[in-house]
Amino acid sequence: MRIRIIILSFFILLLCGCKGKEPPVPVVEFSATAAVYTDYKLQSRNEFQARVTSAAQGVLSVILTSPAELAGLSCRWGDGFEMTYNDLCLKGEEAYLPDFSFQRVIYDVLKCVRRAECTGFAEGIATFQGRIPAGEYVAETDSAGYLKEIFVEEINLEIQFSYKE
Repeated sequence: MRIRIIILSFFILLLCGCKGKEPPVPVVEFSATAAVYTDYKLQSRNEFQARVTSAAQGVLSVILTSPAELAGLSCRWGDGFEMTYNDLCLKGEEAYLPDFSFQRVIYDVLKCVRRAECTGFAEGIATFQGRIPAGEYVAETDSAGYLKEIFVEEINLEIQFSYKE
């Protein structure tokens, strides 16, 4: 009888196990809308909107959708860097963006998150922390591993991601 109870307990633990208690693996292939909030150097809360597309191979595209004056400005990392706006195009080996630009922050954080380990996991939110050229970052994913938010306190930058379902 004791053996049956032990075996039954083992199977119950095996079936119930730790499901949901392991942090998710960050999703690196996604398409999202990013809301960007900053008051860096401007002393006021500014908002930008962008479409962000990331591929597993490290290809990243960030296209501004607002404000209207900058809509269409595109930054793309892949085999080198490319920035386009209307008929203007800049290509190079490296990005010609300041470390504190939100596009560069997204790129740098995704590079880190691809190889980083989760530093915290509670209530379905996985937290990743590290250092990028702009400063210390905190990135959070949802329970499925999709990036939800990036925050860099040194430059007062907050980026929130939303996904169409």
